[in-house]
This record gives sequence, structure tokens and C-alpha cells, in this order.
Amino acid sequence: MKITPRNRWRMQVLLFLTVAVLAVTGLVNWLLPHGGALRTLRHLLRWIHEGAAIGFLALMAIHLHFQMAALRRNLRRFGLWGRDPDIP
Repeated sequence: MKITPRNRWRMQVLLFLTVAVLAVTGLVNWLLPHGGALRTLRHLLRWIHEGAAIGFLALMAIHLHFQMAALRRNLRRFGLWGRDPDIP
């Protein structure tokens, strides 16, 4: 599959949105008082937070897979990937 600039932009937007959901749900859940009538809301926010975390990890894996050629190229350029054939 060819990665077009439009698809790369979509991936970056999805990654940003999942990080935003993680930040908002984590912060709101942290600020809510424990116990009482808000227990259901806390559980819902935690469920959304965990789902967003799994989605973020999946999107990062896909993103890294699509960027692997560029990563290898840059690592080789700086001598951090593979062996140098001149060194015994």
C-alpha cells in the first residue's frame, strides 16, 4: 500500500485525537471525587480511557510499520542500523 501525504495526515490526526482523548479522560477521571454518585461516570471514563489507549497503541504500530523504510534509511545514515562492512 502506497502511503500518500493525505493518508499520512489522516494517521497523524487520528494519533493526535487519541492522545487528546487519553489526556481529557485521564484528567477528568483524576479530578472527579471518589465514590458517591459519580462512580458510574468514573467507570465510563476509565473504559473510554482504556479503549483509547489500545487504539493509540494499534495506530502507533501501524504508523511505525508504514514509516519503517524512512526509519531504516535514517538509522543507516547515522550508522545505527546494520553493520559497517569496513569494520572487521
